[in-house]
Amino acid sequence: MNKIFALCLIVLIIIPSTINAENVEEYNPIFQELLDVSSSRKQIEDVIIVPDTNPFFGLIGSYIACWYDEETNMSGLIPLLIHHNQKLTYTQENFLKNYLDTNEDLLVLGETLDCNYETTEILGSPPTVAINAALHVFSQASSLVILPYDEENAYEISLIACPLASYLNIPVLIYDNNQMELEQVCDILNVTSAYIVGDIELSLPNITTIFLETKEDIQNAVINIIKIRFESINYITLTNPSLAPAALALPEAENGNLPTFISYPASLA
Repeated sequence: MNKIFALCLIVLIIIPSTINAENVEEYNPIFQELLDVSSSRKQIEDVIIVPDTNPFFGLIGSYIACWYDEETNMSGLIPLLIHHNQKLTYTQENFLKNYLDTNEDLLVLGETLDCNYETTEILGSPPTVAINAALHVFSQASSLVILPYDEENAYEISLIACPLASYLNIPVLIYDNNQMELEQVCDILNVTSAYIVGDIELSLPNITTIFLETKEDIQNAVINIIKIRFESINYITLTNPSLAPAALALPEAENGNLPTFISYPASLA
């Protein structure tokens, strides 16, 4: 499996190193309207597990695992692990043993997992999993992000766009000639606005949309949202998981805080 899919670093922003924050275009006024979002998350499982067979599962898992809640001015983090061939590594098993309490369970996305823990499984292709995961995690969301799936650079631009969902605490859906299903989700969650990423020809009735077709559009949107939401940008996190070691030791948790890195299978390195 391509090494780039090792989405084992949970961060609120994943942006290529080509971004220069000082040269970002001024935001379109519609951004302000789309920033006036509201959402309600349900109480979900304690750890999220995705397979290494399709990188879009990692994108779905990442926004579920990492988000910012403007109402409480707090960020949320849930451990996100990647399994290989439906099995966890020894390090991952050891992490779960030390992290989970009795009666806590796992949210397994994409493919079934062979383990001894209680699991909630949302299985299927990435577009199907994205829909069901959104409904599993959110009871209401006034906005959402729609990613492309059948484009040449779909994963690349989706990777850049996913932090939008984390910063705004909104769901991610994936377009794959499934407009009717996406409309149904929008109705259930009471969606009124959407970010549509890439070259997607999609029209959602009664929903305000902003199209982010290029990398530059997406990068500008992400940074402008950070500037509007937090009033400044004092850091940008740059990551390239392919440069990470094959297995990352889990440090001792300090004051109950989780370590930033979660190990991933050596076969992915």
